[in-house]
Formats: sequence, structure tokens, C-alpha cells
Amino acid sequence: MSKLVQIVVAAQKAIIVLCSLLIAVTFGIVVVLRYGFQANLFAYEEWMLVAAFILYFIGAAQGSYDNTHIKADLVNEWIEAPALRRRFNLFILGLEVLIAGVLAYWGLLMLLEDLAKYPELPATTVYKIPLAVPRGTIFLGFLLMTIYAAMHFLRLLLERPDLGALDREEPRS
Repeated sequence: MSKLVQIVVAAQKAIIVLCSLLIAVTFGIVVVLRYGFQANLFAYEEWMLVAAFILYFIGAAQGSYDNTHIKADLVNEWIEAPALRRRFNLFILGLEVLIAGVLAYWGLLMLLEDLAKYPELPATTVYKIPLAVPRGTIFLGFLLMTIYAAMHFLRLLLERPDLGALDREEPRS
């Protein structure tokens, strides 16, 4: 695994932890304020939206990297021939790369559409957080998912069945 990928994965994990803590602590504060002091945390939904988008899409990218997304792949269990199973997994991973790539492209178009409106970027009502921030997270998440799916595809493609795996597990079904 390249050094760049290691750095990106470490950053993803740190972002996931920080966003999870931020969301949990914020909801704890909201509950204490609302039910303990009959007060409100003003417009917390605006920055919680950003944290939730980041958590969701960076978490999805991490799941793609780890190849741990939930899959309902019964066909892979029925295929007994290793060569046929390998071809089937190549097809599935290729399809995943294609779909994630299309979604990343659409995410980029959505982000560029927002950025084209500069200096009048669409923003949240109270804190004026540009909507390009969560939309950029959508693009980044799908871009990372595309890259990781392509990495899994290439590993399986370059794997020589007669030599065994390239120091990794088979894609999970």
C-alpha cells in the first residue's frame, strides 16, 4: 500500500472519530439544555448537517477501502469453481468502479455548479455555511470509493491464482 493511501486512510479514520464525537457530544448537550434547563442550542442543525455529511461519506469511503460494505451476494456463495468465482468478482468490482465513478462525476458537477455561483454561494440560513461544503464531501466520498474499488479490482485482476493472494483477503461477499 502506498504512503499516500496510508495517509488518506489515517485521515479518514481520524475524521470519522472526530465527527462521531462531535455529533454525540452535541446531542448530549442538546438533551441537557432542552430537558435540564428548558433552553435550546440555537441552529445547531446547520453545523450538525455538515458533520453528518462528512461522517456519512467519509465513513462510506472507509467501508469501501476495507471492503466491508454490506452485500447480499448469494451468487458468489453458489459458485464453486475458483476461476468462475474470480471472474464473477471481477465483474462485480468493475461494476462497482463504474457506478461509483458515475456518482463521483455527478458529485463533481453538483459541486462545480455551486462554486460557479461565487461570490453568491448558496449557504445555510444562520451561520452562512456554504452548501458547497457538504456537497464537496459527497464528491470526495464518491471519488475515494471509486479509487478504492479500482484498487480492489486491480488487485484481483493482477492476482495470479496459481500463486495465491497478494497478501490480502479475497473480496468479501
